[in-house]
This record gives sequence, structure tokens and C-alpha cells, in this order.
Amino acid sequence: HGNVNTTVEIHLINEQSIAARLLVKDHPVLHAPGLHINSDTCKVSGSVNILLLGFGDCGKAILRETICDSQFFHEDPSDTFSVTVIDRDENSFNRYREEHAEAVRDYNISFEKMDVQSGEFFRLLEENLHKWNRIIIALDNDGANMDIAALFIKISMIRGIPLSGSTGNRKWYKLFVRFAGEKPEDIALAQLDNCAFFGNKKSCYRRDVIVNEKLDRRAKAMDCIYRKGKANGDEWMQMPMQMRDSNRSVASGIRNLLLLGNMSEDDFSPERWAEFISKGNRLQTLAATEHLRWNAFHLMRGIRKWRKEDMTPEALAETNCKANGTSARWRHGAIVPYDDLQEIARILGKADDALQTHDIEIIKKTAQIMKEQNEY
Repeated sequence: HGNVNTTVEIHLINEQSIAARLLVKDHPVLHAPGLHINSDTCKVSGSVNILLLGFGDCGKAILRETICDSQFFHEDPSDTFSVTVIDRDENSFNRYREEHAEAVRDYNISFEKMDVQSGEFFRLLEENLHKWNRIIIALDNDGANMDIAALFIKISMIRGIPLSGSTGNRKWYKLFVRFAGEKPEDIALAQLDNCAFFGNKKSCYRRDVIVNEKLDRRAKAMDCIYRKGKANGDEWMQMPMQMRDSNRSVASGIRNLLLLGNMSEDDFSPERWAEFISKGNRLQTLAATEHLRWNAFHLMRGIRKWRKEDMTPEALAETNCKANGTSARWRHGAIVPYDDLQEIARILGKADDALQTHDIEIIKKTAQIMKEQNEY
């Protein structure tokens, strides 16, 4: 057809990543039993203790998405956060520890080499079932996942520890089971009704999931805050994938910001949001919460922190740029607590609030982002 230049966006389908993304989308960590949101302070009461069984490609994707979805401030500093990962293949842990050392430390991630058929695992389950408020089974195949789920349910019934329940009109679950096939209808497994299944192939291979146009529109609207102008289709696709994924992560994180304000997309209004963030210290708390999520997004992708004594304006500018690009081994100077951003800004020769302004603008312009997502 002649010399026609056409830009085409190609989506590489990763079923494991899609399954992990849908898990936290359908079941946010903020809905875990034992957690209580104080919408006056935008903080959370209660500890988060997660058990993840299986650390193949799906397990790694689940860990990444779960950590990013777990970023919020606790009312009580003594509340804990931990993730225990169990797999019988120790090699699956070693490289991950090396490449994500800071994330493993900061998010209290521990790895245990263990066979889920062993007496050692059975004892661990009996001793800790009461502690975990999120249990995710993502072993190699559906049959193994179902067998272990049945074991959890049996012990929970013996110990009188519920794995599901209701809070108001919302159903909650502790136990999540990866099941790629159809949901089992075997009457012998009827007790599995008190767990939630995820990762069904039919739910993963839907056009609105693989090409999530709504999320991309929101991410593009989000990008306007930084660019101070709307990116056209070619400009968006020419951005490094890391930057596009970062914008998508911000867009996904808006759901949790609304939950902290006791809102949802269904009952959201710009007027209600503006009034909500105008009171107390909510704006700053939500901005700091957004920065927690931003930190997690980078650390869980292998981006490393800078030591303050190594920071110079030239070095920070160079590596921050590359960390936003395709290399996952670079460092980023803004991976610090929210309050420390002022010091980083001074090192860069900027105004004290220059870096915090990015997070504050996301909160202030949440209504604009949600409105403009419909204009792309």
C-alpha cells in the first residue's frame, strides 16, 4: 500500500502476570480480614501477614503485585507486615534475594525451602494459621493447588479459624487458590466455596484484560501531570516501557487511595473528593501513601536506592533517567521515605517541595485524571 508508516503496539501476553494483577484488583489487600480503615486519618489498623506457596513465574508476579498493593500507613507503629514464601526449589529464592535485596529487607520477605507434603509444612500451618490474613496458593498445577487448599480448610475447621466471612455487604477471604481451569464443581470439594479462585484462563484471556484500555487512558491522563501536556499515541508508545508501566501503576493505585477515603469509583465525585482531602492532614497522608506505592513499584522491579553520601546532582540526574528506562539495575534517588524527599530536592538544587509536589498533585488531580481518562 505504498510507503505508509504505522505505529503498532504489540502486547506480549503473560498469563502469570495477568493472574497476579487480577488477584489484587478483585481482592485488594485493604479488604483482608483484621484490617480496619480510618478514613479520618487515611490510615489502617491491623497487621498484614501473608503466606505465598509457590515461587515460580506466577509466585514472583503475585509477590510483586501484592507488595505494591500493600502500601499504606498503619495507625499503630507496632502493627507488622510480613510475607513468607514457601517453595521446595531453593534456587528460585537465591537469585531473587540477590536482585531484590532491598525489597526483601524493607518488606520483611522471608523464604522457606519446604515441601508442602511434609510434616514440617503441616506443623508450620498448624502453628501459624491464625496469624496469616492472606494465604495464596500458586503451585505448579491446579491439582496440587486444590490438594493443599483442602488441607488448609481441614485444619481451619478443626481449629475453628474461619477462612472467609462478611463485613457489611462485602465478602472477605483469607485463602486464594490459583486454578487455571474452570472452577471445580466436584461435590466432594464443596467446602472450597469458602476460598476465592483466581487465574482462570477465561478471565485472563479477555480483551479488556489483555488490552486494558481504561487503565491506559487513566495512565495517559496521569502522565499529563508530569508532561504538562497530553501525549499523543505515538509519544505514549515511544516512552520506555518502564515509564508506561509506572504510569499504569499510579493509575491502578488510585483505587486504594479512594478506599482509604471510604470511597469507590462507583460513588466517587470530584466535589466529594475535593472536600475530603481539604480536611485535616489527609492530603499529605495520601501523598505520602502514593510515594510508598511508587517506592514499592521500583524496588520490586530491581531498581536500587542511592546512599545519600554518594548523591550528587549529576549522578542523580543520570541514573534517575536510566532507572525510568529499560534497565532494571539502576538506582533512583527518590526511593526514600516521603519526608526525606525534601533533602533529595536540595541535593538536586531544587526547591524543598519540588519532589513532594509530584505526589501531592496526583492526590489533588485524582478527579481530573478520572475525568480525562474518558477523553483519550
